[in-house]
Amino acid sequence: MHRFYVPPLDCQKDEFELRAQDARHALNVLRLVDGNEVEVLNGRGDVLRARILASSRRCVTVKVESRIHRPADKPALGLALPLLKPKAMDWSLQKATELGVSHIWLIDAERSVVRWSIKDHASKLDKLNTLLIESMKQCGAVWKPQV
Repeated sequence: MHRFYVPPLDCQKDEFELRAQDARHALNVLRLVDGNEVEVLNGRGDVLRARILASSRRCVTVKVESRIHRPADKPALGLALPLLKPKAMDWSLQKATELGVSHIWLIDAERSVVRWSIKDHASKLDKLNTLLIESMKQCGAVWKPQV
């Protein structure tokens, strides 16, 4: 079943829209149509089985058929990770998500080659969160690590 991510506040209703990026992927890449079943994750342990109600060029509306909450693993795992070069950082975050890490702390180590400027901080965190969401959808995790 195809999996999509919706932020926790957006999926509290019985009907809601997928994010624009996921809607485009569902319609143009996966070729899903009205009536197809999908699985929606919110990164907080909720797995929603939903059915596509309506779709247009840039919008997919789904109706929730069932909700399952999976509790977080105990004990919670944390990972302190130095700032790495982009390819190594992406790989490390993917593997951490697959292993079930719940918290990731990025450390600006003294000998790190990579440095983040203040102005790039927000955009880099957005990119990392997108990567974590994609990893979560691919590996079957229902909890998104907090960075």
